[in-house]
Amino acid sequence: MLGKKTFQAKLYYGLSLQDLVSQDDFYRKLELAVDLSWVRPMVAHHYSDIGRPSIYPEVFAKIELIGYIEGIIPERELMRQIHDRLSLRRYIGYDLDEQVPDHSTLSKTRDLLGISLCQEILDRSVRLCEAAGMVGGVHICADRSLVKANASGVYP
Repeated sequence: MLGKKTFQAKLYYGLSLQDLVSQDDFYRKLELAVDLSWVRPMVAHHYSDIGRPSIYPEVFAKIELIGYIEGIIPERELMRQIHDRLSLRRYIGYDLDEQVPDHSTLSKTRDLLGISLCQEILDRSVRLCEAAGMVGGVHICADRSLVKANASGVYP
């Protein structure tokens, strides 16, 4: 008999992100090989003691590192990949039921910290990855120019 598979979403699942991501996943290995705890004290003086909590500085560094390793320059695409890929979610510490940071958070964090400090964080992170044998020395550049958007969809 010819069967047919139809998707039926469940209300609750008996699984965990830890179980879904392979034990030999690259980002599991990266997490063990490269400690990014040095980021927090490096940027702490840029943050206020009051107000809404920000994205964790270590998470920001991990997201930037993912962009470098994966070669993903557009922030919207980077965050879409992190949203969709279980191994990336696990690496930045966001479980299945948590909303990953919005792409605009990356730009706001860069504005808060300044480009030179963000570059220093990425450079040091990449050097640690290279020292651990996790990445090769490929260089990419990103241009953060402002471009007037044609949001109306009306073309001249």
